[in-house]
Amino acid sequence: MPLLLRTAAAAALCALAVFPTEAAGAMPTASTAHETGTDSDRSITLRLGQSTDVVLDENPSTGYQWQITALPSPLRLKSSTYTPSPNPSHMVGRGGVHTFRFTAVRRGTGDLKFANRRPSEPSAPPADTLTVKVTVR
Repeated sequence: MPLLLRTAAAAALCALAVFPTEAAGAMPTASTAHETGTDSDRSITLRLGQSTDVVLDENPSTGYQWQITALPSPLRLKSSTYTPSPNPSHMVGRGGVHTFRFTAVRRGTGDLKFANRRPSEPSAPPADTLTVKVTVR
């Protein structure tokens, strides 16, 4: 089930996709897709034990990085990985994607929240935010 993220005016284009992934022994999920757009609040429904990836475009060379600001109790963060975009010239300042992987560990609902900000400026307002409404059945 794809999700969308609004772009920050001062930052590079940021896109979000949420990809349900198969947990060990789980039934296969529906096909996934990656979309871009301007929605900032979306929702996803998972089964208990199912994993999902939240993939955000990120360019840490600007100083801005995606951070989790609220993790609902039905989810557990499994990993957080930044992968630079392939670039044959190895140009400094290229962007990439930040992949957050979560697993549904208990039934319930909650808001998964992200902020795109400079870690060195924790009290400054974020350049962008995202809220994903999560339901685990």
